[in-house]
Amino acid sequence: MSRRVALAAAWTLAVALYAPAAEAACRYSKFAALKVNTDSGRPHMAGTVNGYPINVLIDSGAYGTGLTRSAAEGAKLSLSHTDDASFGVGGESQEYQASVQEFTVGEAKWGRMRMRVIWDMPHDAGTGAILGANVLFQNDVELLLKDNTIHLFRPQDCKDTYLGYWDKDAIVLKMLDNRSADDLRAMVTVEVNGKPLRALLDTGADVSVIDTKAAEEVGVVRPPEAKEQLFHGIGSRRIASWVGSFKTVAIGPQEIRNTKLTVMNLWGAARQDLGYWGGESLSHSPQMILGADFLTSHRVLFANSQRMVYFTHLGGPVFVAGTPATPNSAAPEAQAGRPDPTAPAKP
Repeated sequence: MSRRVALAAAWTLAVALYAPAAEAACRYSKFAALKVNTDSGRPHMAGTVNGYPINVLIDSGAYGTGLTRSAAEGAKLSLSHTDDASFGVGGESQEYQASVQEFTVGEAKWGRMRMRVIWDMPHDAGTGAILGANVLFQNDVELLLKDNTIHLFRPQDCKDTYLGYWDKDAIVLKMLDNRSADDLRAMVTVEVNGKPLRALLDTGADVSVIDTKAAEEVGVVRPPEAKEQLFHGIGSRRIASWVGSFKTVAIGPQEIRNTKLTVMNLWGAARQDLGYWGGESLSHSPQMILGADFLTSHRVLFANSQRMVYFTHLGGPVFVAGTPATPNSAAPEAQAGRPDPTAPAKP
């Protein structure tokens, strides 16, 4: 899918206007209120590809947008080989391309395009497509997953305006710079046991996860009695996880004490498949994933126009460890054949 496709132009919902009092010149227009299904823990919407009904995962942790093998087969699409690959926690997955006459997500509609097809996503047969950051974050996006709602905003002259309109005390964090200007995913700095780590805000992950190496660096190692759980995301390998206990996780001024997190070797399979390029291309990958458990327990505004994240805790547990984690799209994606360590694969 072309990065130039504007979601704002595609959505045909009524426009409502919010006018923050902080700055009269700022116009913050909410142009869509999307109802999503969060029964699985992650936000999905109904969609179609060439009229074939599919379930579309709204995945803020995915660099790009594409179809899964099950959707391509269900829609009887003709596939062409590419030299590209996606990399997830399960390692490498070959990508194909398909000519699509029409792709819809809710009320949004795109016509006549080439879309990538991710071949290895065996853990998630119920998902027919991933709507990634390259489309989702062309606007400012507010998550109210507890209410099964996503709001889309169009800012005008709001660069220096406080945008947490629902809470004057909302926490504000600066998004970290990504290695590629085309990578719109949101990563922030968190502190685990006092050590700063890079964390990706990822609606595509069931639960929050910390990388094994990062856990060891903050003094948490796997105890002998820890139970192992195997699962896989994009890629063909199963990855072992366990649950660790952490003294503190601080996200800005919000501090969660004596909490548990799922621990796993997030990028081991990808590094192995990337070979020589693995160390360099994954050197700036997230050390932690703030998944759907964190995002559901908060009201979150991705103010992409400012490269800021605003959020307020809504109550209840922040992290839910020990359930099957599926950080299927958290890994940076790289080109197979001739990998470019500085840029993800084209969507």
